[in-house]
Amino acid sequence: MMMLIFSLAVTWALFSTASALQCQTCTNSSDPACLSTTLVTCPSNSECLTANIQGQQILKACAPSAVCPAPGRQSFSFSTSGTSVAINAQCCNTDNCNTDIVGSPTLQSVNNLRCYSCDVTNPNCSIQIQCKGVEDRCFRQTLVVGSVSTLTLGCASANLCGAVSNLTSMAVFTNVSTFSCCGNNLCNSAPTTTTMSASILLGLFLFLLY
Repeated sequence: MMMLIFSLAVTWALFSTASALQCQTCTNSSDPACLSTTLVTCPSNSECLTANIQGQQILKACAPSAVCPAPGRQSFSFSTSGTSVAINAQCCNTDNCNTDIVGSPTLQSVNNLRCYSCDVTNPNCSIQIQCKGVEDRCFRQTLVVGSVSTLTLGCASANLCGAVSNLTSMAVFTNVSTFSCCGNNLCNSAPTTTTMSASILLGLFLFLLY
């Protein structure tokens, strides 16, 4: 009986190792071209990803299912009053499938959705901005570090909202106290007093991939 249990355990371990997905990852995070890569074994429920951020940085990594729910191309985007970031991504689910480079995002034209945002001249976040391209949601995010609460408002694509929301609910981002998206004009209004940071949402997205 013990030999049978041992044999089953070894078989399970070999099967688990064999079925684990292997993806290329960038070995030097300070190299925007990702010229040096290595093959790594990904956690379960991952896919391989290649991403192009603004035509300025290439990422190759294991991506959680929140970012890559299925193989294929995705376009992520978000905007605030002072920042606009577009990301082209390719997800795949076979070993070493993310060797290619994804093309740069194309210039996005404005769409019909308007959202609130903030900048240093308007900390009350009453600025109205026009969303662009695939940005079909208004977002509102609160980050708490110590006694300082930082609020970011703007436009985002639905898939970016889903990725960040899923991992926030799983307590992956321990300092993000709230993150929400909505689909109507000016639905993300802010409290009357706050501070703001435009780079936090991009930072959260990049955190998913490292």
